[in-house]
Amino acid sequence: LFFNEREDVAVVYGSVMAAPADPRTGRLTGPALRVVHGVSGIPGNRRANFDVADSGLILWRHASAAQPIWRLSWLDRSGNLIGSVGERGYIMSQALSPDEEWIVAYEGSPFPRNWLYTTRSGVRQPLVTATSTGRESPAIWSHDSRALYFAAAELIVRQSGLPGEAPDPVTPPLGRMLIPQDVTSDGRELIATSWTGNEVFRIDLKAPLQKRTPERIASGQRARLSPDGKSLLLNDRNRLFSASYPSSRGADSIRELPGVRSSYPIFS
Repeated sequence: LFFNEREDVAVVYGSVMAAPADPRTGRLTGPALRVVHGVSGIPGNRRANFDVADSGLILWRHASAAQPIWRLSWLDRSGNLIGSVGERGYIMSQALSPDEEWIVAYEGSPFPRNWLYTTRSGVRQPLVTATSTGRESPAIWSHDSRALYFAAAELIVRQSGLPGEAPDPVTPPLGRMLIPQDVTSDGRELIATSWTGNEVFRIDLKAPLQKRTPERIASGQRARLSPDGKSLLLNDRNRLFSASYPSSRGADSIRELPGVRSSYPIFS
């Protein structure tokens, strides 16, 4: 039996696994072995791009994020390359600090981690994590560039005093992995999304740690606050929606932006 296995909750590619199975019941009769790594997948579900012939020949599409071909680069407003930071690697996403002094890159294969680069020298160093499982989400910056928020297993943590300081939990164990999307300019509220679902949550960071329960506020896979903190952009299957924030009207305040298609909106 051949099947796909997601290698980590925070990545969009997986592995082709092979295991002996009973042809009458389909039940596995032995342990599974990984036979192909870095198979292209589809975000939000467990589908993978591969097929197996009767002879056992495997055809698959290699995930671009699982290849060491990506490099952090500076482009001007005309799209011309004007500089680079660091070397080529397995870079899946990146975020520039508001003060433009640092870049945090989510990179590595098969288990991506967060790495810090200085924009001036390109020096690369890892972030210290609060988990031994190796599972992290891409990190986001606070508005003052003094802290990073990211998921570490079932916690959301905040790392300040960059670089090299150990992160502090800003939520109790949540029972699942929520991915930080944005934080308000005053640092009082955090916006996060569910990796396995299609939900957007607000977390009150003013509350005592053990009472910081995620509050579901909308549907969506990505979310971003406007610089003034009064609007929330939501991405739901490449459709963009705008909502007032914070809103007391719930779904009534959400409006689709017609003719706009984007997987991860950002503000200037």
